[in-house]
Amino acid sequence: KILHLTQYKKKVLSFNVAQKNLKLKIKKTVNSKIQLVHAGANRKLHNISKMIYLVHRLPDNLKKKIFFTIISNDYFDEYKKLIDRLRCERNIKIINHLKFNQYLKIINESDICMGLFGDTEKSQNIISNFIVTSTNLGKVIITKNTKAAKIYLNNNNGILLLKKPEHLNFSKFIRKYTSSAKFRNELQKKSKKSFLKNFEIQKNLKKLELFLKEVL
Repeated sequence: KILHLTQYKKKVLSFNVAQKNLKLKIKKTVNSKIQLVHAGANRKLHNISKMIYLVHRLPDNLKKKIFFTIISNDYFDEYKKLIDRLRCERNIKIINHLKFNQYLKIINESDICMGLFGDTEKSQNIISNFIVTSTNLGKVIITKNTKAAKIYLNNNNGILLLKKPEHLNFSKFIRKYTSSAKFRNELQKKSKKSFLKNFEIQKNLKKLELFLKEVL
């Protein structure tokens, strides 16, 4: 009414983040441990328990090559008990109450960022802030194959959309990732391109400008 629009239209714009030139720590030593990380709190949306089981179910020869860090303030004790019960504390740790610069440091020093694995309607339709931040840092993403992920992310952009059977496809990807430094570096470059294509603020402001011209 305020703009006196003659027709109603809607357009969905992706999450906007200003690009920052952050220095990447790219690991090139095949024998060094691959660092996985996830940050999130909502239990149903993120499904951190599933991520813990994915790492736990890896074959021993792959499990010894990776380390998974979970950043979560909510349900901390619950996840800690699960890690202890599965006896995978050598491969998984959970931490909380980090300052933002510490949070960014951990992501920047990681190799792979674990996305959303929840089964809710919301998890099907959003891309988390953590995923956007991680692509801005050029990190490889592993996340559930959801509606939103199919639109904004795909397997050719340094991102693995994990399809069922999830534990087998996760294991297959980790095996290839740990065995080839060239493969790892190519994926990191593609992840950064995915950020520039989908989430960089200047491009999305241009899309908004064009949309407003259509309706005004």
